[in-house]
Amino acid sequence: MSAQRIFRWVGSKHHLVPRLAPILSEQLAAGGGRLVSLFYGSGALEQAAAPGATQLAAEANPDLRCLYERLAKDPEQVHAALVSLDAVIGRSRRAFSIVRALKAHELSAVGRAARFLWLSATSFNGLWRVNRKGEHNVPPDPARLRKPWPFPTSCALAEAGRRLRRVEFVADWRDAAAGARPGDLVISDPPYLGGFDAYTAERFPVPEQRAVADALGDLARRGCAIVAFNSPAARPLYCAWGRIESWHRSGRISCVGSQRQRVRELIVFAGLQGQLSEVA
Repeated sequence: MSAQRIFRWVGSKHHLVPRLAPILSEQLAAGGGRLVSLFYGSGALEQAAAPGATQLAAEANPDLRCLYERLAKDPEQVHAALVSLDAVIGRSRRAFSIVRALKAHELSAVGRAARFLWLSATSFNGLWRVNRKGEHNVPPDPARLRKPWPFPTSCALAEAGRRLRRVEFVADWRDAAAGARPGDLVISDPPYLGGFDAYTAERFPVPEQRAVADALGDLARRGCAIVAFNSPAARPLYCAWGRIESWHRSGRISCVGSQRQRVRELIVFAGLQGQLSEVA
């Protein structure tokens, strides 16, 4: 079952949960392995496929990783810090600039988690994006600033915390890949080749794309089941070992509504028990 979203995240697979989560759950039951996520992001698909299972996940964004770690430990504390931050700072363009200017690495872990939720909820289009210094650089959204409570509820954070307690986080996708064993289900959802990659200051260059595809091929040959996502431009990187399907998704990143057209993405899989058919 899909969990309530506590923030928006570019590239989230929330829209694929109804179709893919049951297949992945069956795969985990049949293979007897763990779920290993190389690029966790919102974790929508991972949590829906294995809500009660132990997971190994890589997340390169330090602010997001901090949020998850704090939610797993004490979601009530995170919610209290969010309420306090909002009460002290208020909600205005000036307040937004003040919160955005806070140095994340100088805050406590719970303060950093609250800052992430506050900014992601009030940023334009709900977008989290960083510059080359790793600093959040999205402008405020006036409509979101005017909402009575644009942030996740305490219940939503508590539910997220319960799910996250069984996830072991690492920072680098290579560490997660190295921890995968035969029988595990590996999900890979990197920044798409030629697409949005401002999740971290380092971005995600072509050599990293090749390294991910090669690592997944090695894992497939070692007996892991693979589900990998990317743009059509990445097809040559995966065709040597994976079965590739072309699916559609909604293009919702653009701030111009008329440009949010359906776009194609690749889904690459190997070693799955079931059959994937194109999503309409």
